[in-house]
Amino acid sequence: MNQKIAIEAICKTIIGDKNVEAIFVQGELAEEYFDEHSIIDLYLVVERSKMDYVLDKRYEYLESYKQIIHHFFVFFSCPQIVAIYEDGLRINLYISTLENLQVYGKMVIIYDPKNVLDNFPCKNYSLLPKEAGEYFNTFNYTLLDFISAYLRNDIPYAFRLASHLFSDISTIFRIISDPNNAKLGLKGLYKVLDRDLKEKIYEIMKEFSYDNLLQTVLLMVSIIDSLIMRMPLEIAQYINYDFHVICKKKLLSIV
Repeated sequence: MNQKIAIEAICKTIIGDKNVEAIFVQGELAEEYFDEHSIIDLYLVVERSKMDYVLDKRYEYLESYKQIIHHFFVFFSCPQIVAIYEDGLRINLYISTLENLQVYGKMVIIYDPKNVLDNFPCKNYSLLPKEAGEYFNTFNYTLLDFISAYLRNDIPYAFRLASHLFSDISTIFRIISDPNNAKLGLKGLYKVLDRDLKEKIYEIMKEFSYDNLLQTVLLMVSIIDSLIMRMPLEIAQYINYDFHVICKKKLLSIV
């Protein structure tokens, strides 16, 4: 696969430069469910004194594979460059000190001569009970926005809001079926759903169209009704059920 060729070429250059403490991959390649379409999530661990140097060299490192046709910079928990190559391969290159490093899911270590990553605590993608409960409340708030847009006949915006509802309900499905990866939402969701929830999500997708927009949202709300009943108390205590009932009544009033 091109991913392997790219990683070998880029890491050879980085290791030869002798300015990083460790290199590892995370994401799909580390989780072992990658394919030829997977994005490479490559991490460099550097000493603080060498951070500026490595940041200046990162584009050069990435060009060790092939010519980059597009790139941009992002900063969340650490500096990141996203590179896209002519063959369609995409790489996220993250650069962090060990002290600031945050890793979700598994990591596969490529280079770590000083064993700085030994016993490094990786986090999972689970949600706290309050965060999980808030997905129901967010769903209902977006539902009110959908109703307003629909009544204004602003159908393109209503369609977009319905897609947000679909995203929220998908995360709720994941909370039930795959809680340790709840933050992944829709990504790979079909692989972890039980038969009942898989049928529900495909039923929503089959209905999702311009002609059936309102019916699709009604279907999602009815599914939310049933999912609330499945939530453990530690999550249910954060769901505003009265808010849900009011939003549901408002939706039914426009049918």
